[in-house]
Amino acid sequence: MDKRTTAVLAAGILVTLLLLFINLYLAGIALIILVAIIMTFLIMKDTAFRPQVDVRLKDDAKAIILTNGGNSPAVKIHIALVPMNIEYDVGSLAVDA
Repeated sequence: MDKRTTAVLAAGILVTLLLLFINLYLAGIALIILVAIIMTFLIMKDTAFRPQVDVRLKDDAKAIILTNGGNSPAVKIHIALVPMNIEYDVGSLAVDA
């Protein structure tokens, strides 16, 4: 885990333990909120740097258009046009703004 997740986890456990002495139900609520926040951090980490490649056929049907709408460059792209048995390899595709 990174430092931010570890710090939130440590602070949340400390607050939960302090609330345990005050009221059991408050400690349970704090624990549920802590688990939800940690899960949010882990989901954000999983989806942080993903390319999203979109392939479209040009209007005259003589070319294809590749766009990367994600937030990370796409590398080693392999494109196969099945009916015509044509294959393309693209080394990398930068992020389109």
